[in-house]
Amino acid sequence: MRDVLTKALGSTTSVNLVRATVDGLRNLRSKATIEQSRGVKITI
Repeated sequence: MRDVLTKALGSTTSVNLVRATVDGLRNLRSKATIEQSRGVKITI
């Protein structure tokens, strides 16, 4: 990953920011998964 920018909404304690970051990384989807769910081919 490169050039990641974040914005904190709500509580900005260190623990909450780390939890939100880890949760976001866990919820990332691959290109193949997105293509399958949308039923289209993605070209970059």
